[in-house]
Amino acid sequence: MLDQEVLCPYCKAQFQLRRSDSIEYQRRRQQEREIREQKAGREWLTCAIIAVVLVLTFLLFLIVSSGRG
Repeated sequence: MLDQEVLCPYCKAQFQLRRSDSIEYQRRRQQEREIREQKAGREWLTCAIIAVVLVLTFLLFLIVSSGRG
């Protein structure tokens, strides 16, 4: 009955049942949002770990190269 005009059984008002107003639709949208946020969080964590590894590698390189000179 989604996207159709219906009549309220209590007040007899006519209205359209919109898919975006359904509980199932709202739950699915919320789940999709949570999944996107989790993926974004994992991507940021991965980038942060890579940045730390690169900085530590560079610092180690500086320490080793200054000890030789």
